Amino acid sequence: MELERLEREAWTRHQVFIKVAVGAEALLRWSLALTPMPLTDALTQLAVRVSERLRQKESVSGTSEWNTFLHTLGPSAGAVIPLLNPQNAEPS
Repeated sequence: MELERLEREAWTRHQVFIKVAVGAEALLRWSLALTPMPLTDALTQLAVRVSERLRQKESVSGTSEWNTFLHTLGPSAGAVIPLLNPQNAEPS
């Protein structure tokens, strides 16, 4: 069944809102749209959690790529970068 039709049928028949997210981008988009957190807080938490998970998995290349990506964001990621590796963060 087509996803849009499935979502529509769930609402029409059962008054249940469902959204099927296919892929990481769609899941992230819906997660950010539905979170009760302010967007900046949600994005900060996302950056921190992704970094933590990459470290848990001991993914050296993944961690390196993620940190490089965050640094390319420039000032918009400035507040997040020190949170990614708290043991190396400089005291304020």
